[in-house]
Amino acid sequence: SDALDSIRRKAICGACGAKYTRDGRNSKYEAWCCAAEGRITPKRISDQALLDGVTAALNALIAEPNKLELSSKHPYEYSLDVTRLGNQINRELEKAEVDSDYLKLLIFSHAAAKYETCNEQETAYLTRQLLAIFTAQQPLESFSPQLFEDTVKQVVIDPDGGIHLRMKNEKLIYNANGKEQQPCKYKQ
Repeated sequence: SDALDSIRRKAICGACGAKYTRDGRNSKYEAWCCAAEGRITPKRISDQALLDGVTAALNALIAEPNKLELSSKHPYEYSLDVTRLGNQINRELEKAEVDSDYLKLLIFSHAAAKYETCNEQETAYLTRQLLAIFTAQQPLESFSPQLFEDTVKQVVIDPDGGIHLRMKNEKLIYNANGKEQQPCKYKQ
């Protein structure tokens, strides 16, 4: 089905990060397995159980959108590397004879280190977008492919059959009922 196809494209193994696929060799039951390890979950996950688990996780976020918020960090907090490079640039500029090639290298390295912190701005933006979507959303009666595509980056399936959602802002939502437990081993 289209719903299963959208989940299949985003399903990964919680142990190793490889794609999770649906094993269709047996027509009597569905089985999902890790493509890299060939490991089938000990607790069989039916297609309907997978759809229900993802729907329950989305409903938990609709009920409590604040679960999407990430730990707050000041947006302009630079790393020690940025500060160190800035100090090196200042020391180089104070010299009587400036090595322009070395100074260029420092300036580019400083800019690159600052640019790395820009990802945090994107994450904050994505979090605001997700909060707006889930705040306006009504509880789901069944799986919503549109909501899933708009908000979920990956479906992480643990070897024991646990289902987690990695949202587009990188927040990992644990288990279908939204309870926060031990995270999966695979962390991007």
